[in-house]
Amino acid sequence: MCSSLSSCAQGLCLAVGKVSRLALFEHPDEGDEDVIVRFNVQMPEGVKTLVGYTGIRDGAKITDGVDFEIRINGESVWQRNHDLPQWEKFDVDMTKYSGTTVVEFVTRKGKDNSSYDWACWGEPAILLGQSSNEAL
Repeated sequence: MCSSLSSCAQGLCLAVGKVSRLALFEHPDEGDEDVIVRFNVQMPEGVKTLVGYTGIRDGAKITDGVDFEIRINGESVWQRNHDLPQWEKFDVDMTKYSGTTVVEFVTRKGKDNSSYDWACWGEPAILLGQSSNEAL
């Protein structure tokens, strides 16, 4: 979590439910196109889990929700519709993805439109072991 402005200097610190985290911000397109943040990652042997949080950024007045999705090498491995102003944790098994891997964080508008669909991906990390001390 971001405890001060200085801890946010290396990334964007965003508040969801009055709890701030280093985060990626995506705003879904008004049309039917996916909005994608893509990372090419050299996954070492022993990679275990992709963890993080999703949420709707504080200040969003009205949202009909955001569809969040994680794709690994083009395969959808996690999906959720989120419409509450609170962080929700995600946890994706990564054990079969050693070698070069493409990780995509995808958002798309909820039911009707993208107004105030302020989508946040909080503190995404790839864990090599059982604890966050062993993150990639």
